[in-house]
Amino acid sequence: MLPQSSPGFCTDRLKSYIGALARNTAIAEKKKLRNTVSLEEDIFGNLPDQFHQAELRSVILSALKELKPEDRLILLKYYFQELTLQQIADEWRLPLPTVKSRLQRSRKKFKTILEERGFSYEDHLL
Repeated sequence: MLPQSSPGFCTDRLKSYIGALARNTAIAEKKKLRNTVSLEEDIFGNLPDQFHQAELRSVILSALKELKPEDRLILLKYYFQELTLQQIADEWRLPLPTVKSRLQRSRKKFKTILEERGFSYEDHLL
């Protein structure tokens, strides 16, 4: 389940969720590097963060590909095309509650896939 009670966290957009996850992970990794190899960090700059973000993007894209087409499509329409639930319901000619439940199930499946790959929002909170 996506975090819904964290203050200041926008739960209605997957972009915000993924962005917060990537940002917090990058900061945590940078702190680890600073404490262990500060000389290399000065030499390589933000390179470790860039690699980690590329890895995270790859995991997210492959997780989306693992979803059924209808699950992937509803996530993409809602979070990336930023269509409202009502717009999706109208386009698909479905009742609004059906669209809401499909979106909720798709979120859960997506989160499960990410967690199976070792990514968890709660692990990346600062």
